[in-house]
Amino acid sequence: MPLQYTPITERITFGGDNFIELRGLNEQDLTSLFRAHQETVTDLFDRFVGRSPDTITEDDVDGLALKLAVAFPAIVNHVIAASADVPNQVDEVGKLPLDVKVASLEKIATLTFAMSGGAKNFVEMVTRMGEGMTHLVEQVSSHLPTLKNGSMASEDKSVS
Repeated sequence: MPLQYTPITERITFGGDNFIELRGLNEQDLTSLFRAHQETVTDLFDRFVGRSPDTITEDDVDGLALKLAVAFPAIVNHVIAASADVPNQVDEVGKLPLDVKVASLEKIATLTFAMSGGAKNFVEMVTRMGEGMTHLVEQVSSHLPTLKNGSMASEDKSVS
């Protein structure tokens, strides 16, 4: 059975002829974000842990957009670049005005939720991916030697 799918995109125009064309995020985008920004994503994940996906509303997402843009600019730029299909232009995305970034995040959230079957399914997917990354880190950490003080040892073979 063949697949016929064209991602839904929406354009944000600003400052005359300037625009950015955005689509919803997919699993590959999310995996890339987890890998590049694991600490930040873990912090964001922790803010939603314990909340039922049914309690997360569109207003929660919209309110979060401005907070993200100010507090986590690196991940915001990465999200927007991924959504615009220009992952190698994260630095250029960083030059966009703050209001364009906030509008972009809101649009990306709407497009992502629409393609994932709603906010509930999206949060469940992100939760599963976050748990998988946490499990992976635990597995890797369990194979590292532990020092007497409880910290993990590194394999530093340099001679002083």
